[in-house]
Amino acid sequence: MSGVRVVEFMTLDGVVQATGPNGEVPHDFPHADWMRPFMASHAADMPDVFRRAGGFLFGRRTYDIFAAHWPTVTAADDVIAEALNGRPKFVVSSTLRQPTWRHTTVLPDATAARIQAAAAGLAGDLVVLGSCQLAQSLMAAGVVETYQLWLHPVVLGSGQRLFTTRSEPAQLVLTGSRVADGGLVILDYRAAGTPPRCVPRPDPRAADVPTTDDEEPTTTEATWQRAG
Repeated sequence: MSGVRVVEFMTLDGVVQATGPNGEVPHDFPHADWMRPFMASHAADMPDVFRRAGGFLFGRRTYDIFAAHWPTVTAADDVIAEALNGRPKFVVSSTLRQPTWRHTTVLPDATAARIQAAAAGLAGDLVVLGSCQLAQSLMAAGVVETYQLWLHPVVLGSGQRLFTTRSEPAQLVLTGSRVADGGLVILDYRAAGTPPRCVPRPDPRAADVPTTDDEEPTTTEATWQRAG
């Protein structure tokens, strides 16, 4: 059964940003080549991602990067090129009219119904490669079923993150993990709804709340402010 799968290269502090189209470096992101030392590990482990994919889903910028390169790779033994060039591709764009990369379908938006319909006809998962903003939209819509996070032993301190302070709470279940060359850790997760919510206990000194003899009063921020 096919579903939506997000695959992201990520630093230890959650950054997924890298170089832009044509290798350009965003003016506010000086670490664009942070993945370069791990390219050998990527080359060894990425083919498995593409073998299992039923199709691919891109945001417009990521699509343009891929479409500029992969159609030129014609080697019969290149697993990644075979998958990208021969399997269904979907790109979310309101401006792209006539894509030249074969087997591409343009989606005008990323509504849950539209994405689920695209995934339903595939033999394997609909894989989101990079496309951070699109992935965030799909996460917010609740259509992402699995994640594969390639966790690199790098800390950058700045850059675009997949999970932000605006992300909805989510519970993930680890379904697989392996360590690749260079200390890269590949983590597989399944989405499992939302985590339990912590309900603050009332402060009995801030209101007339009865307590039992064996219950200690809860100290809140307001209590600390009054104590100061």
